[in-house]
Amino acid sequence: MYLKKNKLYFFEVTKVGRWLVIFLLLQWLVFVGMSSVFFGVWLENNWFFSYLNHPNEIKYISLIAYVLMVFTLYFFPQVIYLNVDRFKRNLNPQDAYWWKMDQTLNAVYIFDRPYLKPFLTLDQFGELVQIDKAVLTDFFELYLFTNFTDEMNRLRIQFAKHLIKKRFEENVCLDNLYLDSGFDCQADLTYFFVEFEGVSVDEYLTSLNHNN
Repeated sequence: MYLKKNKLYFFEVTKVGRWLVIFLLLQWLVFVGMSSVFFGVWLENNWFFSYLNHPNEIKYISLIAYVLMVFTLYFFPQVIYLNVDRFKRNLNPQDAYWWKMDQTLNAVYIFDRPYLKPFLTLDQFGELVQIDKAVLTDFFELYLFTNFTDEMNRLRIQFAKHLIKKRFEENVCLDNLYLDSGFDCQADLTYFFVEFEGVSVDEYLTSLNHNN
């Protein structure tokens, strides 16, 4: 759930995902093993039920799992000690190259606003920024951990929030908000606003009313 929430899709691009699965499996073995020991002893002492009381075998399994789990921490300490943003960049060997590309694309977003075109394709975007489609695909998936469509929709929602605040202060109608923010229809704006912001447009407007 944590990985999904933060969009850390490194299972597809690195070996850290496999490491994490092994680490969690060892944790599970330690927890189940030691819990079963105490539970088995309790059953035998209170109910004279000794079928689950095999502490020696389970202790050995749990001890080995615990030792292995502790040792695995030293393979990828960045998983524990780094935050999400730094962790994303630390995993990528092309960090410097993609960081520069990120700065270039941010400038395009600010000045050209290509995301305001509702039917913008990756090919058209590549022609605009003069970057190959395959390189852009890797950039979105491996560096931003998203895809082109989701990134454009995220930018549209950010721009829609900007328009909402501006028009709210100027008391301007929001009927054409979906067109002005680059969406093809009102339903898309409504859906993606909830998807990226966690609240509806009406709820967002209500929060602006409360703040003012």
